[in-house]
Amino acid sequence: MPRVAVAQFSGNVDWRENIAAVRRLARRAAEAGADMVCFHEVASTIYPAFTNDPEFFRLAEPEDGPSVTEARNIAREAGLALVYPFFEREADHYYNSAVVFGRDGGRLTKYRKNTIPSGLGRLVGATGSEEYYFRPGDLGFPVVQTDLGVKLGLNICYDRNLPEPARCAALNGAELLCVPVTSTQRARSRWEMLLCARAVENVMYVAAPNRVGVDQGGAPEEFYFGESLIINPRGEVVAHEFHPIGANQFGPTIQKIQAADPDFVVTSLIASDPFYVQWQASGLKGKIGLDGNILDDTPYSINDAGY
Repeated sequence: MPRVAVAQFSGNVDWRENIAAVRRLARRAAEAGADMVCFHEVASTIYPAFTNDPEFFRLAEPEDGPSVTEARNIAREAGLALVYPFFEREADHYYNSAVVFGRDGGRLTKYRKNTIPSGLGRLVGATGSEEYYFRPGDLGFPVVQTDLGVKLGLNICYDRNLPEPARCAALNGAELLCVPVTSTQRARSRWEMLLCARAVENVMYVAAPNRVGVDQGGAPEEFYFGESLIINPRGEVVAHEFHPIGANQFGPTIQKIQAADPDFVVTSLIASDPFYVQWQASGLKGKIGLDGNILDDTPYSINDAGY
């Protein structure tokens, strides 16, 4: 099974600075033996929703924009599957998106964040709103069969707070769920809990990279705590990166490879786990009706989840 890395860094209003961090961490991940690397939410720029500022729309780019094009090149150069979240512009619409590239740099799929929170700023001390910047996603919950032998699905940040988005991805066949996140210390108490719940509910791996540090040109003095992690289908954290100021409360149970870089972790997906194998053999990774029978092969969407 593949070795999966999650990577974190501080954002910058200059996309060139961000893509330089992506390139550095992708190379480190490849040197550590990773086959796939996942980056945090809107890795192309700062997290803009700390305030409602029309000037920040200039940070968005189309799917063929400069940073996304460079991310494609990095995937090919490093020989890694790469999940690259970015602030997307399509005509006059804006999305919180993530594109997935294969090891050859080919585009595999794209996801647009479905669950755009309203009023979240009051909870995290911000004056801005994601609704100001992002439309809800319109691509459903795509799942792609990678050439690494694993089916990959995506959620983004607040999607993880609800069971339905992860369930939609699981019912579409996801075995690994990548969840790019931007979270401040105010949400720290819920960090492992929500992601472990999504993993064990759906008996799938969850890889969650979180932004770290303070964005340059972003929220002043707002600290993103990082702590990117990977969870197995039993809901156990198997890789966890701590910011240097933090303490490793998980101790020796964490299987971590840093490759001389404190900003990513990598772990192997273990296909032989009997709990995981039993679930896969049960055939429940399809769209299920109220009577418990699999209905058809139609991709599961947010509307099917009832909201």
